[in-house]
Order: sequence, then structure tokens, then C-alpha cells
Amino acid sequence: MIGLGGVWPRLPGSVAPAAAPGWRAGGSGRTQRRTAGPPPPRGGGTHPPKALLLPPRPPKKTPAPPMPLGLGRRKKPPPLVENEEAAGGRGGAAGESPGVPAGAPGGPPPPGLPPPPAALRPRLVFHTQLAHGSPTGRVEGFTNVRELYGKIAEAFRIPPGEVMFCTLNTHKVDMEKLLGGQIGLEDFIFAHTKGQRKEVEVFKSEEALGLTITDNGAGYAFIKRIREGSVIDRIPVISVGDMIEAIDGQSLVGARHYEVAKMLKELPRGRTFALQLTEPRKAFDMVGPRAGGGRSGGTQLGTGRGTLRLRARGPATVEEQPSAFEERAVAKVDDLLESYMGIRDSELAATMVELGRDARDPDALAQALDSQLGDFAFPDEFVFDVWGAIGDAKAGLSSAMASEIHVPAPVRLIENTRTKGLVVRQEALQVLSEVTQPVVVVAITGPYRTGKSYLMNRLAGQRKGFSLGSSVQPHTKGIWMWCVPHPCQPGRTLVLLDTEGLGDVEKGDTENDTWIFVLSVLLSSTLIYNSKGTIDQQAMEQLHYVMKLTEHVRLKAAAEKSEDELEDSEKLVRFFPTFVWAVRDFTLQLEVDGKEITEDEYLENALELKAGSSPEARGYNELRECIRRFFPARKCFVFEQPASRRDLVRLEELPDDGINPEFQQQVEKLCSHVWETSPAKAIPGGRIVTGSLLGKLAATYVEAIRSGAVPCLQSAALALAEAENAAAVKAAVALYRDLMEQRAQLPTETLQELLGLHAQCAREALELFVARAFEDGIRSFRAELRRQVQALKVKFCRDNEQASRDKCEAALRDLCQDMERRIADGDYNVPGGYQLFQGDQQALVEKYWELPGKGVKAAAVLQEFLQSRETLAKCILKTDLFLTEQQSEQDQYERAERVRAARRMMETAALILINLGIAVATRRLPRFPF
Repeated sequence: MIGLGGVWPRLPGSVAPAAAPGWRAGGSGRTQRRTAGPPPPRGGGTHPPKALLLPPRPPKKTPAPPMPLGLGRRKKPPPLVENEEAAGGRGGAAGESPGVPAGAPGGPPPPGLPPPPAALRPRLVFHTQLAHGSPTGRVEGFTNVRELYGKIAEAFRIPPGEVMFCTLNTHKVDMEKLLGGQIGLEDFIFAHTKGQRKEVEVFKSEEALGLTITDNGAGYAFIKRIREGSVIDRIPVISVGDMIEAIDGQSLVGARHYEVAKMLKELPRGRTFALQLTEPRKAFDMVGPRAGGGRSGGTQLGTGRGTLRLRARGPATVEEQPSAFEERAVAKVDDLLESYMGIRDSELAATMVELGRDARDPDALAQALDSQLGDFAFPDEFVFDVWGAIGDAKAGLSSAMASEIHVPAPVRLIENTRTKGLVVRQEALQVLSEVTQPVVVVAITGPYRTGKSYLMNRLAGQRKGFSLGSSVQPHTKGIWMWCVPHPCQPGRTLVLLDTEGLGDVEKGDTENDTWIFVLSVLLSSTLIYNSKGTIDQQAMEQLHYVMKLTEHVRLKAAAEKSEDELEDSEKLVRFFPTFVWAVRDFTLQLEVDGKEITEDEYLENALELKAGSSPEARGYNELRECIRRFFPARKCFVFEQPASRRDLVRLEELPDDGINPEFQQQVEKLCSHVWETSPAKAIPGGRIVTGSLLGKLAATYVEAIRSGAVPCLQSAALALAEAENAAAVKAAVALYRDLMEQRAQLPTETLQELLGLHAQCAREALELFVARAFEDGIRSFRAELRRQVQALKVKFCRDNEQASRDKCEAALRDLCQDMERRIADGDYNVPGGYQLFQGDQQALVEKYWELPGKGVKAAAVLQEFLQSRETLAKCILKTDLFLTEQQSEQDQYERAERVRAARRMMETAALILINLGIAVATRRLPRFPF
């Protein structure tokens, strides 16, 4: 929605719309000045909207004189056909309309790649009509949406700019069926053209107007959705499908949806602005709700076996129907576009999914998006969310596929042992724990040797599975289970429960039969009672277990007497299954007093009560009253004998032509009813039961029976809630840990960066918890989740600091290796060594700060490093001072020696001169030893 984010693509040369006190231009070009009305109330109140309906704008140029279709002389008739048998001509290219701006429908193509050659254009023929009513036309030879609109305009002899948008397989303004970038090969195209123009003044009392904008890919932006209760929702004349022609007089023809959404968002709060709109032309039955539906129908591509993919660049291609992953991913990315930018664009979302499905990481996705969709300038956080949405779609698909557990053969769920009584088998619980989908549980019960297992095999869509007995002894012991994909309800698993036959004379344990019947009622969403012959008094008496339900099942753990028990028994009905009575080997005629009746009427007649209060009447009515009270939703099916007595022993092996066709039809009728009407299993609180929950429910009920207690629905629901909420906390904590480990590249530069990741991951973990948790006792488990997440956050903060410390220390060790070598070589043990040491250390610090990714402890580790070298620095300083002092003394000594040497030389020279003087005087030269 507009106002939810501030992410917008770069718009070169775009300017903010100028303020305008009122609306100006009408359809004919005359200026119609409108007053601004009274000033809006202070405090953000809503200004009463003003609306002005204008007549439809006349087309700028009509290719042919106005006359009924099919009349007049035409050099090139448009490809219109009145029925499927008529031949359709081939449409030519859409011509340019004079006066239409570039980028608008019918105008010159925008700069970019040239249109693909004709050889690359698909020669598929699509049928089309104008949504408000017209003959059927045919269009072909187009490669993008703009060309499609041109073909439609040519077929119906209207300007291309009159086409606003198209819907698939419906003439109504249905945003769920909006034509996006793909068309099913068998889809029917309805073109919506311009209708009534209207001008509306809107007071922006809130930051978010509540609009979602999309465009037709050919220059027109229009309203895709109006959020309930928003500013726009309070203006009745604005509807979904309205094209936004101008805002405050600034034309938006040719603008993309994100440009329109950005302009609306940037309008300051507390001011009135003017909208010029054009609504699609409607027939009398096209008026629908103002607000749009949920997601765009762009990913729901009709009923064709394949799709034609229209591309903004390059030729159109024929592709297979989108996969489940593609539909899921496109929907998620389209939601992100709406959240960040206030637009919905399934074609843009599909392009982003194509670019991102093989991206290894967000950086790779960002490079792919920049190369193809650089004009949008998507920010990093949006790209990251898109990458996560594509990954979630892959994970969700894998999870959905993994959750469809198909057990190849039945397994025993509850075993009936002589020593331990009823025992839940762990193998069956393991199977159920892997079924994460909602389950539809169908149980069958009834007297032994009545053919229950055969019906369950047919409900599984198989001939064999549950074992069929052929003797007079009961064959099924305990309760057997078979999990198969539901044939009519995608996303659900059908769980079939075949129970031990009731009334076994060898067993002689009526209490055991009662508990088997009670478990069948408690675990199933549909209960089939299978009997033979007719529904007579004997058949009723065989169903006496119904009268014991109130004694063996409770709604609350501590039920009071009298009125509370009656009230609870009435509430129990809401959680009991629907009841189906299957009457086998039925030989009577379904008629009463010569009048034919239905199977359901036959059951209701059998359940009618006797008048009177005699003991006989009370005994007759008691069981019937229980059935009527506990199973208000009931159904009856009667079956003829499936085969001859000789062939019954091998019924599952008989071919179809060996089985009574009437019996086969009756079985198919039963299966269809059960498949189509059986609801998912639910427990008190309205919680839908999954396979794993069903296993826990069975274990809870059996444990209560084994302990001598009465199974209690409320207690079982609370136990399930506690177990499931604990599991939800565990799963949410694991998700938080995994997300943090995946997304947090330790060390982070700042603590705020890590805390931002923590907040995002904690939010996703909380969403998972809320989705899985039961409402019962959720507050304490939510607090436990917060506690564990907080503890993990503290741990990640410590790990982040340690990672930063390790990286910084390693960097400093690497940087100071040269200084350590110079220290070892004694390079600093010279006069002036301390200054040399300080210079090298300062250079090290500067190189250290230039290194990236040091993390939050960069300054602290550097400070510790420098402090650790203070002793070394002091030693070098002392050595420097000592050596400098020694150097000074040496220099003084050397200078004194030089002075003394000079003096001696001078004295020697003087002596020589004296000797020379004497020699001259005596004319005798002395002999010098040197």
C-alpha cells in the first residue's frame, strides 16, 4: 500500500506535481473552474469528497464511419465472427494514432529494442470481445501487450488508446483475472474500454491513501485495490479499475505504475488534491464491489494447457503452465512490490523470479536485477527480501511435497492386546509425525464380518490394502490406519481408520467394543457405521454403544452434575463426526405406502420416535434419541450384494465385470460423498488437526483409557496445546538461530547492524510461532520464546565481539611482523631509535584503520595492542636516551682528541720551523729522523 515504504525507482527529470486549488479541464477542452469548498477540519479530518461526472471523451480519430458492425463497404474488414464456425481474418499491425503521446496506447513505441521480426511472432489465435458487449473477434500475431491492444482495436474498429486493460475468461472488472504477462492458450480475452470520466477532490488526511496501483503495460495506470477503511475507500465514486489520467492537472498518460504511486505518496498530508479518472465502460451486470480482491490474478493463467508469455523486450514465447514454485514465488514478490512501492505487477514479479531463481546469494540477484531492471534502482533491503521470498517459495514447495505422505500399505495405529489392553503403535505415530498437512479422518465401525475393509480400500482408491477376511472369524484387530493424498482436497491428507469388528462372540468383551467405538468417534471427522440387511430394531440394538458416549466421553475435565452434564453433552455434538450409515446386502424396496423414498428418508423413518411414555416406548426411543442428538448431520447409503456368495471370498480380486454394476455405482456414490463433504478434523478451540497432532490425540485418549479415566476433549486439547506450543517455541528458536547464522556475517561493522538483523529474525521466528501455536496458554510460551531469543541475542552479540576481536588481533599480528623483525634485528637500538619506532607504529595504525570488516571491537583491540607495547616503547626510549648520552660523551672525547692531535701537530710544525731557522743561520741543514 502507498505509505508503507519509501522505496522508489529513479525518475530522471520527474518533478513534484504543482498544487492546484480545484479542478480545471473537462472532456471538451472547456475550462470548468471548481471551488475548493470549505477548508478541511483540523486534526486530520476527512474533507467531504466532491465528484464531477463528465461524459465519455470522444475518440480522437475513428477509422471508419459510425455504423453497425457488419454494414457498409470496407476495404479491409476487421476479424469479427459471430460464432465459432465463422472464419476469422488475420489482424494487421496496430497503426499509430495521431496526437497520442509516446508511450500511450496506440502511440509510437517507446525507445528501446526494435519489435521482433514477424517470423518470431507467435501465430496463435485468441478469441476476444469487448467487455461491455460485442461480437467475437480473433486476434493473432502480437508479441507484447501493446501490440495485443492494437490488434483488439483493429478488430473492433476503435482507437487503440480506448483499450484500458483486459481480463481473462470474464467480462467483469475482476482484478483476480487481470491479463498480465501471460495468457493461457485457451483463455478468452475481454477488453475493457474507456467509459465515464470523473473528477474528484481528495483530502489527504492520512499518509497512506490505501491504493494499490498497476498498469496495463501500454501507458495507462489504474487502481488495482482499495484498502478497506482507507481514505479512498471513503469516497464512493472511486472504484477498482478506474484509470488515473491526471493528478492536479499533471497528465499521467504514459507513466508507469510506480511513478503514479510515488507521486501520490509524495503529496503532503493535510492538503486537497484533484484526481481525474476514467472508469471502464460497463454493461448492466458488470457492477461489482469497489474494493479489489486479494492477490493479482496474473499468476493464475486461466485454463489453457500452456501459456503465451508476453515480454516487454524480445519475442513472446509459448511455455508450459507455471510450476507451483513459480506461482508461489511470483505471488510473494508481487506482495513485496505492493509493500515497498504500492504497486502490483505480476509480469515484473515473474521477471524478478526468473532472474533470481538461480541466484546464489543476494549480491548475485542484485547484479541480475541491475542488468535487466536497472531503472527501478531497487535498494539493498528490497533485493534481500526478494531473494528471501524466492528461497521461501522453494522451501515451502519442498515442505509441501514432503508433507504429502503416502503410506503404501495400512499400518496398525492402536493394538488390542490381551495383557496390556489398548496400545498405540510407535511406527504409526512416526508415520503421522511426518504428515504436516491438515487431515481428513474417515473411520469405519460396525459388526464384524460385514465388509468394512473393502469399503475403506475403495475410499483409498485401491482394490487391496486393508486385509479382507473370508471366514466367520473377525479379521481386523484394533484400529488400522492408511494415509493417502486426498483425491478432492489438495493440501490435505486422507487418513482412513479401519476398526476391529464389534460384537465378536469369541472375544465376549463389550467394554473393549465400547472403547473401540469411542475412539472411532473421537478420532474421526466422518464416521461410517457398516451393517448388513436392514435398519431394524436388531440393527439399532447393535449400535447401543452410542448410548454410552456420555459415560465414556467428557467435554470438560471436572463436569458438575445435572445441568452442566446436559450442557456439556450438547456441546460435545460440535466435535463429533458426521455420521454415515452404510447398509450392506440390502434387498428391500425403498418405498413407503407405495411411494418411493430416498436412502436418507429411509434412515430418518427408522429413527422416528414412538409416542407415549411407557417403558417400551422409552426403551425404543432412547437409542434413537441418542443417534439424533449426537449425530445431527447424518447420511444413509444402501448397497446390493456385490457378487455371488461363491465370489465374495475373493472380492478384491474380481474384475469390474465380475462385480454387480449396481453395487459399483453405489460404492462410487459413497466414495464421492465422503471425499467431497468430509471436513478436516478439528478439536475444541477450532484448531485444525494435522497428522502429527492426530498421533498425539490418539496417544492422549488411549492413555486416559488405560489409566481408567474418561477421555476428555478439553483436557486432550489442552495437552495438545501445551505440547504443540512447546514444539512451536522450539521450532521458532531454531528458526531464529538458523536465520541469524545465515544472515549475520560476523563480525558486523556496528552493533546496530547486528541488532537490526536480530529484530528481523526475531519477527520471522515470532510469525512461525504464532502460526503453529495454540491460543490456549500461548502467553506463557510467547514469554518463553522471548526469553530464549533474548539469550541467543546475547550469545550472538558475544560471538560478534569475539569474531571482531579475533579478526582485529590477527590483522595486528600480520601488520606488526615487520616491526617485530626490526626489533629482533636491533634496528631501534640506536640513538633516535625511539622516534623511528614511533613512526613505524603510527604507519601500522593507519594501515590498520584502512582494513575493512574489523567489527565492533576494532578500537578496543587497537587500544589494547598499543597499551601492550607501551613497555616495549619505554624500553626503546630508555635505550635511545642511553645511547644518545653515550654518543654525546663519545663525541666530546673524540672532539677533545682531535683538538689534542691538532695541538700536537701545531707544536711539531713549530719545532720544525725553529729547526729550519737555525739551519739557515748556520748554513747547516738538520737531519730529521723522519
